[in-house]
Amino acid sequence: MHITVHPMIAAQRAVLDLPQAERREAILRLLEPFEPMVRIMLPPGVDPIHMFGLMRPDGPEQAYRQALDRLEAAGAEEVCRLALERAAAAIAATGYQIPIDTLHFGLFLWDADPAKAALNQGYTGFGGIPGYVMVNIWPDDRNLPRLGACVAHEFNHQVRLLVEPWRMDISVAEYIVMEGLAESFAAELYGPDAIGPWVTEVRGGNLETGRQLIARALDVRGFGEVSSYIFGDEVAAAFGGKPKGVPTHAGYAVGYHLVQAYLRRTGKSAAEATLVPSAEIVRVAEYF
Repeated sequence: MHITVHPMIAAQRAVLDLPQAERREAILRLLEPFEPMVRIMLPPGVDPIHMFGLMRPDGPEQAYRQALDRLEAAGAEEVCRLALERAAAAIAATGYQIPIDTLHFGLFLWDADPAKAALNQGYTGFGGIPGYVMVNIWPDDRNLPRLGACVAHEFNHQVRLLVEPWRMDISVAEYIVMEGLAESFAAELYGPDAIGPWVTEVRGGNLETGRQLIARALDVRGFGEVSSYIFGDEVAAAFGGKPKGVPTHAGYAVGYHLVQAYLRRTGKSAAEATLVPSAEIVRVAEYF
């Protein structure tokens, strides 16, 4: 598998050197290496700039430049390249050959609204289409040290979705296992301190509430229903999800603790567990 890290820091800086009237088309061109992914994901009539959280043509130019400077100073794209190589090596060590010729990766500024950005502490990613990984970040002291782990999380989705391909009628059990494997894989490579807020911020009563609600819904299918159990009521509303009483990001956290229970009981690595069927992970973990 060849890994291509597209030079998006320089490309985004070049956008800012253009007159504002020319920036929209230039921002859209940033997505050209990911066109097959965009074609699959983008609903009709939705602005791709908004959909993928990209910098806005009329956004705060000085803040954009400062954020790009910070990413460049941190060697962020090289951090991402090394994370992809490290993740690929961990999967290769299991004996599994990843059937992807070229993996396209891009690191983008995340110009999300403040409330949405706060939920994820300023960074997020997408790796749900084999061959394409995007990470969005508004860099700060808290999220920059977790960038490699975020990339590893998204890389794990690449493998998992080849083992258990995505379906719109995905079950709650399958989805929480997918997210739990991805975050466990990131923790395995980068340590527990690199775990994302989608796990660390769900604890105590919120974690137990999520565990109980999800335990009764493991067989529920369909993204519209499942999203509420994964993202929680607040986030799922944006996808048309119905309130279930699930705390924000509880599905990620429950999935992580489920997979951790499976790893303890089996002695497997997270890389090895990535190749195991969801039903077996749920059964053996005895987390519920």
